[in-house]
Amino acid sequence: MLLSNHEKKWTLMDRMILRTTGFPFDMVERLNSQKVVVSLERWEDIQQRKEELAKQYLQTIYDLMMSWEWSQTENEQHHHQVNKVRKYFFKRTPVPGEMVRWWLSRNYPKKWREIPVLWNALFEEESRVELEAKEKFEQEFSKIRAGLKEIAEDSRFQEAVYFSSPSAYEALERHAKLWQHSGREGPSLNKEVRKNESLIFGYLQRFCTKNDTTSFFGPINYGRFEQKNARSLEIQHTEGRTLQRKAATFSQWCIRAMASKISSDPAVLRHIAPSKNPLVTMVDNRLKYHFTDKTRVLPEVYLSLLERIDGQTQPHELARLIDEPIEKIDYMLAQLKKIGAIRHEVELCATRVPLLEDLKRIVEQLPPDARNRWASLVEEAVTLRDQFEASAWPEKARIFEATETWFGSWHEDEVRRKAGTLYGDRLILTEDCVGSVTHLQIGGELYERLYNQSVLVLEFLKIPAALRWLDYQEAALLVYEKLRGERDSISYTEIIQSLDNPGLTFVSSRVNEFEKKASSVLQETTEGYVLDAHQVEQFIREYEEIINQVYSHAPFSFPSPDLMIAAHSVRDLEEGAYQIVLGEIHDDWSTIYDGVFGFFHPENEKVKKEMQDFISALPVSSQMSSVVSNRRHKHVTPELPGWTIELASKSTKSREQIIPIGEVNVVKHGEHLTLEYQGKEIILYPGDVRTIAHGAFSLPRIISINLLDSHDRTMLPRIYVGEMVYQRKKWKINTRDYQSQTVPSGYELLKEGYKFKAAHHLPTQFFVKWSNTEKPVFVDIRNYWALDWLFRIMKNTSSIEITEFLPAADQLFLEGGHGKQTCEFRMGFTYSHQPFSTNLEGVLANESVNR
Repeated sequence: MLLSNHEKKWTLMDRMILRTTGFPFDMVERLNSQKVVVSLERWEDIQQRKEELAKQYLQTIYDLMMSWEWSQTENEQHHHQVNKVRKYFFKRTPVPGEMVRWWLSRNYPKKWREIPVLWNALFEEESRVELEAKEKFEQEFSKIRAGLKEIAEDSRFQEAVYFSSPSAYEALERHAKLWQHSGREGPSLNKEVRKNESLIFGYLQRFCTKNDTTSFFGPINYGRFEQKNARSLEIQHTEGRTLQRKAATFSQWCIRAMASKISSDPAVLRHIAPSKNPLVTMVDNRLKYHFTDKTRVLPEVYLSLLERIDGQTQPHELARLIDEPIEKIDYMLAQLKKIGAIRHEVELCATRVPLLEDLKRIVEQLPPDARNRWASLVEEAVTLRDQFEASAWPEKARIFEATETWFGSWHEDEVRRKAGTLYGDRLILTEDCVGSVTHLQIGGELYERLYNQSVLVLEFLKIPAALRWLDYQEAALLVYEKLRGERDSISYTEIIQSLDNPGLTFVSSRVNEFEKKASSVLQETTEGYVLDAHQVEQFIREYEEIINQVYSHAPFSFPSPDLMIAAHSVRDLEEGAYQIVLGEIHDDWSTIYDGVFGFFHPENEKVKKEMQDFISALPVSSQMSSVVSNRRHKHVTPELPGWTIELASKSTKSREQIIPIGEVNVVKHGEHLTLEYQGKEIILYPGDVRTIAHGAFSLPRIISINLLDSHDRTMLPRIYVGEMVYQRKKWKINTRDYQSQTVPSGYELLKEGYKFKAAHHLPTQFFVKWSNTEKPVFVDIRNYWALDWLFRIMKNTSSIEITEFLPAADQLFLEGGHGKQTCEFRMGFTYSHQPFSTNLEGVLANESVNR
């Protein structure tokens, strides 16, 4: 069997996450025009028949008619008539009656004589169909708008919108008032109403088609892979398919604001051990500020104090160690903090999910005088959080607003949404939910296909992963040689500062070359293009030396594919009638076991332990390091086993496992660079970090590459690697012609949608992306508001990218509480040239380790 020797090096982790939408797909389909669409499909058929007839005439019949006329007579008038007729076909307009009569007066073959009659009949049929479609639109559209209003009044929808954006919810309320003051037909479709309805659709398409992990419209479900289970899929739900758990958390920035407020109290700081700023180091009795060229000389007494600051020694102990009064120590610590030499505050680890509990524990450990000053603030937050978690809509909104008021009562800066600069529309409280799936197990044929098809894709992608790592290294080497001069090493921060320009996108030339090579061997089929197992095997042989070279430095990786299954039903899935579709590949699966996903697992400590044990059993695990920094959002990569490099946040580990980033150096070993701390080599976890300076020193990042680049193509066919859909169909469309046009409305909008679909040979449903920052929008050509989004997007951008909706609407196998839902499986693979140990000392030996 091809690749069999490589497959043994891939381990599929036992755990998986099933992410679903909280709203059924049918909810967005209800807004489609049904009756108008029937007429528009007839209209579309007429356009196609007209086009076929026009091409037949222009490409064949015209030349035959001219030849016939020349053979019959030399009267140029008839040749001129033929040319005049040609213009009507060229412009796709009806042939005038006198021209038809002239045509029929000529002794042409019968087949030619039928053409003008058929041509004009198509235009007459088109007029009838359009008139019919317009009448249907007037009858149907008011009912569809009423359906949109009903969705906007749905309590679950309102809650989902509110906790996505409270200001968007305010638009829902305004829209409801407009309907209250209008008749049954609803308010006139003016600018404000159009904007409101467009906003409602925008959120609805997101809730029905995307697997957001925020609140109940993107719940988390947990599952296992079990190779020995003969059944492909076992899935059980709660009674009534109700959610198992709602868990509220304060946003990280909000908890940090609380910590900062508490840290402003001198009575608290007296009991908080200061720590050195990891971005400041001592060089020849001078402070060196990393990421800048700044240095500073300190008086001897400050140097003496700084030497004793270790993150564990409190101010009163520091006062005793350097024999200075506590008041002077307070002043000196404030000065050291002011110049950025130390961090003296209540510090929290940004990789943790339960930050409020962490802050509460810190406050509880303060002496009574300091604890009593701030315990109430923390308890107020806990109470509000617990009330929020326990309440139902619309009480939840009241508690959220009370929480905002509470936050504003103690925070000095203006913070109310849209009125201040602190957080705009970022929420104070967010909620995650564990879905209705109580038991999920994949085994049997589905396990085998998921594993084998994924391994083939991962085998293919480990080649560009190695090539990308070499290009990262090459870029870092150039900077290293330029900076080091006579030094044996330079600081890692120097590399970061010189390499990572936020305004530049790194392009791996080796990966680009490989993409072109791989694209050139794709085999065209009726379904698209295929890269088969034999071709992957050839690539593996060709690049084996490079792969081995890279993996000798960074020998394993953490790819985490998001896979979708296209099946008409669960029964079809169990019988093997399905297709596997690759959604995205993340380069780190650790959040399945820890972080925001793993945290809500009912056995989260056990799951986390499994991950830790597995990583500890891997080669070079003793060299691995996480990097911790502050994040604005909650979806953070956790601290993993091994070292932790502190950048802008606190680690939860013991001092012996923590490395200040300012003390990490870059050294050259042979032809490659490595990170080093006190003579020990360090390798970074991937962590979904996209910078060059991180990639040059981390495990190789196994992520997707582009095949058949769309740069010189308007349509990219579907691409398979083996049997898996690796790339869905894509269309890149220049929108210059739409920028100068007025966005159509009413029936004309639907008609233009069908014209757009026909012009670019598009499916009925697809996703549209128009910039690197915007999330794709789901478009159904039968949906008025989807088309409104589409044409407004095209009016304001130079190009759009369209991707087919796959699995398609009829391939959504998972039944939710209210209908079929889109879903995806997130899973994790680990790769190693060396076999995994099965005899681990001091490590929990479990199935995850021993497989």
